[in-house]
Amino acid sequence: MEKSKWLINQSNPFKLSKKYALSINAIQTEVLKQTESITNFNDFLNSKINVGASIGFTENLTISKLLDEWTDNTFSNGQISSTNNVEVIFSYIILYLYRLFLENKHPLFFTFINYLKCFDDLKNNYLENTINTDYYTFLVSEKNNYTLILKELNKDIYKAIDSKFNGFSQSLQRETERKIDYLDVQIKDELKQDINPQNLQPQQEEILNIDLSDTKLTEQIIMLEKLGVLDYLRSKEPFNNNVYALASVLSGITGKTQRTICSYINPIFKSDCEQKNNPLNKPKTVEKVKQKLISIGYKLF
Repeated sequence: MEKSKWLINQSNPFKLSKKYALSINAIQTEVLKQTESITNFNDFLNSKINVGASIGFTENLTISKLLDEWTDNTFSNGQISSTNNVEVIFSYIILYLYRLFLENKHPLFFTFINYLKCFDDLKNNYLENTINTDYYTFLVSEKNNYTLILKELNKDIYKAIDSKFNGFSQSLQRETERKIDYLDVQIKDELKQDINPQNLQPQQEEILNIDLSDTKLTEQIIMLEKLGVLDYLRSKEPFNNNVYALASVLSGITGKTQRTICSYINPIFKSDCEQKNNPLNKPKTVEKVKQKLISIGYKLF
């Protein structure tokens, strides 16, 4: 059972400040420690947690003290019991994210309209503070950020608590999808300019003549992963909850059987699956695919 799917912002896809990202991880680490024997998600949400227990090897750091920072000292004032279930504790974490969304000031929580207003500033800031970059790289970086957020919002924990916050995660998901759609258009336009015959140098013309039709299935899967296609599809219905549906689509693209493709992509998305067929665990093949992508001008991150 992957309990990481029950947690909020574990790898910091929302790019919160270090202070809050570490606080959230510390809270959830203690929650996992106190629910170590729980294997069912609903049981996990209803599990009782001692919010006054010291976290890890600390003496005075507790869940209640950390939550006080964004709940007006609700815990230390005794308004909340010293023992709470996980759902209550996680609700306070999501409340903090909900506030960021309502404030409309954190770039990744911008409404789509505000995002468009601030787009040029975001672009200029990225270009000024990132070495050896360009507009296309900025667009791909932005899309990657929002793709990770969609993946995060598809976790059951958001769906379980969403009703308490006016459908916050669904609203943020809609705004994020609109940003990705906008970025897709910008990326497409940028690529069109790059391959305009009038703009091509001799080396660029050679790139357009590279044929990769002999790519093997394992390499095809790796290529789709490196291009972000797998993660993008996994952010959409029905693929976000159904690997078999994703395998069916990929079978139509690659001409290989759904069963074979399933044996390759299952280990990519499920760490508890047998990993021997995971294409990403084959360093030489991964490097070969990277070189193919680089040969056509694709910029890997």
